[in-house]
Amino acid sequence: MKTPSVQGRPPGGFVLSRGLIAALGAFILAPWLVLWLVVRDLGAPAAASATPTVPAAAASAPAASPAQAPTRSEEGTLRAASGPWGNLVYTRILIEPPEEMVGRSHQTSQPTRWLFEGYSAEELTALWHSAGLPPDLIAQLDAPERRRISGNRTEILVPHPLVRALTPGSRAILYAALAAFPANELHAEPFRFRADAIDEWFAGSNVAPHIIELVKSLLYRRGPALLFSDLEVVLAEIPSFTDRTTLIKTLARKSTLLVRLEVDENTDIDALSNYWGRGLRSKDVRPLLESLRRPGVATRIDITHLLPRFARARLYSYPSSGDGASALAYMDCHWTALNFFNLEPNSKYQYIDVVSATLFQDYRSVTGKSALGDILLFARKDGTIVHSSVYIADDIVFTKNGVSEAAPWILMNLADVLAIYPADEPFDIQRYRLKSLP
Repeated sequence: MKTPSVQGRPPGGFVLSRGLIAALGAFILAPWLVLWLVVRDLGAPAAASATPTVPAAAASAPAASPAQAPTRSEEGTLRAASGPWGNLVYTRILIEPPEEMVGRSHQTSQPTRWLFEGYSAEELTALWHSAGLPPDLIAQLDAPERRRISGNRTEILVPHPLVRALTPGSRAILYAALAAFPANELHAEPFRFRADAIDEWFAGSNVAPHIIELVKSLLYRRGPALLFSDLEVVLAEIPSFTDRTTLIKTLARKSTLLVRLEVDENTDIDALSNYWGRGLRSKDVRPLLESLRRPGVATRIDITHLLPRFARARLYSYPSSGDGASALAYMDCHWTALNFFNLEPNSKYQYIDVVSATLFQDYRSVTGKSALGDILLFARKDGTIVHSSVYIADDIVFTKNGVSEAAPWILMNLADVLAIYPADEPFDIQRYRLKSLP
């Protein structure tokens, strides 16, 4: 059997070659903070609901059950759709990186530099025009004294007033071009948050109101997400080291879900054990579930305790320097997804050719109902795999959104993950399951 080839790893993804797509045919197209927490209270029957629609191509395998918004239960609590995973309730929480992760090097105001590779002077001018820049801004960007040219590499020193003068539309076009080059770190990996929950981003953060307004004036949109790349401009307005730290921690916040399973005297423990005990884990999961079923009461348990060891040890946490510098360089979404059922993580999944070969050899493409541990691949039409995550239940996935040490392992609604990885066209969401699992 021929191992699939990969044409390199572009920022955020890898590409399945055309030859592989042709060879696989239908195989491709058929498609934590949280400690021991058990909260007991009187339960209410689960209200039926279902999941947000997944924007996928017509040939894609459905990622979850039919679409509806989740049902709101108690204050701030949502009730997921009922399914083989049982009755789930969840609340949205925000987590932010620990202070030691906010390096001092990122808290010094620096000049804004834009780096372009392979652009001629004429092509840069054309880019300015395509972004709708007025003549005075174009003249500033084209000024020879602002440019440093080395081979096919052009670095432009951009004054902060010019950055602040950009409209959101112009910013989106220019920053999309800059994002193609990893050296433009905050363009390639911007701070980002759901556009429909922008106030949550800064709630209770102690960031000064005028700084929040400055940040908001520099946001730009990509799909359903709001992005922020101009940290240097804002840091120039904050003299205090402590206040700079607060800002960066706030910008790095991630919205995640705290999910609990509700068990009462009528709960089908066999069905729950079959679902949550996948991967030869029923002997561990079943006794815990049985201990929760008591007459006349409903007990809730954080699903963290029902997940495989790999996910249980990492959920709601950030990569640690104790993992080693080399490990921090490859703990991305694909490494995370393929290690989900492993007792110990396999470092070989840092290599994209191993990722591709493993998906081909050890997984099968599936359609129909999703199950715990299924890998969801977000693919563009050209075969580029932009992201992978692990299906948990309903429309909830386990994900690490990027290789950065500021990217934690979290639970998210699938629609919110899609907001982080927007595309001009809907993703083809391909689903894979370990061949060793039913």
